[in-house]
Parts: sequence; C-alpha cells; structure tokens
Amino acid sequence: MMCASCSGTGTVRCSSCNGRGQTQRLTISGDMDISPCLACAGRGQVPCQFCGGRGVIGSSQPSAPPARKRGLASDKLEGRWNGPSGNWYEFVREGENYGVKEGSPLGQTGHGSAKLKADLVKLNIENSSLGKYSFELRLIGDRLEGQLQIMGMVMPISLNRG
Repeated sequence: MMCASCSGTGTVRCSSCNGRGQTQRLTISGDMDISPCLACAGRGQVPCQFCGGRGVIGSSQPSAPPARKRGLASDKLEGRWNGPSGNWYEFVREGENYGVKEGSPLGQTGHGSAKLKADLVKLNIENSSLGKYSFELRLIGDRLEGQLQIMGMVMPISLNRG
C-alpha cells in the first residue's frame, strides 16, 4: 500500500532547511554563510520516516542493500555498520585496508577507503553531495564512535554493527 505521508515518493521535505537544500547562518563577522544542508545533504528532501524511504507501507523489501553477514573468519571491521537515522557504512577488506560504501535509506551516497590501526578507523570518503572529507572513528566492541566536521559543523557519529 502506498505511503500517505510521502505520497509514495519515499521522501519528504527536509525540516532543517525547509526544502531549500541549504542553510544560512550569520558569522561572527556579520557575514551570511550559506552552506548545503547537512540533514539532507543539499537535496532538500529526506527519507520518509513513516515508510523508511520505500514509498510503501507493509512491503518487506529492504530500502538499502542487505547487510553483509559476519563469518567466523571475518575481521573486526568488515561488514555493515548502521546509524540511528538509516545511514550506513559498509567496509570490505582490500588487502591491508578497506573499501567503504556510504549510504542512506535511499541507497549508496558515497564511497572511499579506510585504514584500521588498533581501534582507530581513519576514513576518506567522497560523497555525491558533500564532496571529499576525512574523519576518524573509534572501534568500541560492536560500535564505531566519533565525530565528523563538514563545512565548519561538527556532527557526532555513532554506528552499530549491522
């Protein structure tokens, strides 16, 4: 059945930027800083929370690619890591390092690479809306914790093994 909240599109207008795809803030010097909205990655739309971005209610189809299962021989980072708002990162071992896919409930949004040293994960991502950025996460059991700074804004990141 079609989702009435998003009229079947799977997305709704971003409340952070009012659908404009950008935010404005007054800097200390009095200048107006206009930046892409971090909540919607500059798109003006976010996944519908009622249907999970699928556009339908009651469908068993996943809105994102299925998570990779951890085998007995897999390492401590490889696989899918999920965030609270439907964002995800998937790590695939490539020699000493990892290939990374970044996504949202609407699908893949970026790609990059990661290095794991002890419990510190260093990521380099190229996002389709935000461009290139780097950040570090700390591996704590089945959680990855850290913060991301994009366009001067700091956002906490907490991911759980998928």
